[in-house]
Amino acid sequence: MPARIQKADPTDLAVDALAYGLLVQSEHLLKELNLTDSLKAFDLVIKKYSDQQMWDWDLVESFINLYQLEILQENAPLSRSYKRIDEILQYIFNVLREQKEQNRLSRSEVRIEVSQDQEEAEESINLHEVKWTKEQANHLENVLKPLVEALHRTNDRDTIVFLLAIGYVLIFELKIRFLIARIKSWYTQAGIPIEMSKIEEIISIDILAPDGKSDSRHIRNAFAHGRFEILPNGNLRLWDCEQYSPSKINFEVSLPIIRIGEYFNLLQKIVGVIEMHTHFLNAIEILWEKYKPELRIMPINQ
Repeated sequence: MPARIQKADPTDLAVDALAYGLLVQSEHLLKELNLTDSLKAFDLVIKKYSDQQMWDWDLVESFINLYQLEILQENAPLSRSYKRIDEILQYIFNVLREQKEQNRLSRSEVRIEVSQDQEEAEESINLHEVKWTKEQANHLENVLKPLVEALHRTNDRDTIVFLLAIGYVLIFELKIRFLIARIKSWYTQAGIPIEMSKIEEIISIDILAPDGKSDSRHIRNAFAHGRFEILPNGNLRLWDCEQYSPSKINFEVSLPIIRIGEYFNLLQKIVGVIEMHTHFLNAIEILWEKYKPELRIMPINQ
C-alpha cells in the first residue's frame, strides 16, 4: 500500500502551523504521563512536518489510535477521566447537531438563507475558550517547586503532612478549578445545563461521596479547613462537613500518608490528560477541515 503523505498546502500554511502548534504543546504532557509508545509515534509525526512540511496520514492516525489505547490502559482514575470527558464532548456535539438541524428546518419554513460559515458556527464550540496562560503556568511552577524541594529535604512526618496539605490545596485551586471552568464553558457555549455530577466524576480519584461530590474535592476541603489528624497507626484521617452544618460529617477517609503524595501527582495527571485531549481534538478538527479526503480520523464534531 502506498504511503499516504500530504505536502502542506503552501497557499494556507497558517492552518497547518496552527495544528502543528497544538500538537507540539502536548509533547511535555506525553512525557509527564510516561506514554512512551505514543511519544515515539508523536515524534515521527512532528519530525515529518518540521523537516519537510509534510503530513504522513498513516503516522498521524497511528499516533492518535495509540494514544487513545495507552490512556485507556492507564490507572483507573485517568482512564475514567478520559472516558468521561469524551462522553461529555460527544453529548455536547450531538446536542449542537440537533440544534443546527432544528435551526435549518425553522429557516426553511420562512425561507431564510445563511452562509456556510454561519451554519458551521452553529455546530462548534471553542474548546480553549478558558485558557491556561503562560503566566499562570509559571506562577504555579514557582509556587510548587520550592514546596516539592522542601518535601524531598525533610523526613519529619508532621512537616511532610503540612507540605502535602498545602500542595494539594494549591493543585486543586489552581489546576482543578481551571479544568472545571473549561468544561463548564463548553456547556455554556452550547446552551446546555451544566452537569456537575459528570464533572465531579472526572476529577474524582476513587469514588464519588454520597453527596455527589468527588473525593478529591472533599480531601481539598479537609486540608483547607484543618480537618485532618495523624492516627496512632501513622495513617492520615481526613474528614469534611456539610457547608452549613459543620458538626455533620459527610466524608471521611483514612489513608497512608504516602497516598496523599500519589493523589497530589494524580490530580496533575488528570488535568494533563484533559488538556492534551483538547489539543488533539482541535488539531484533528483543523486538519480534517483542510484535508478531508486524506485524513480518515474524523473530528468529534462531525
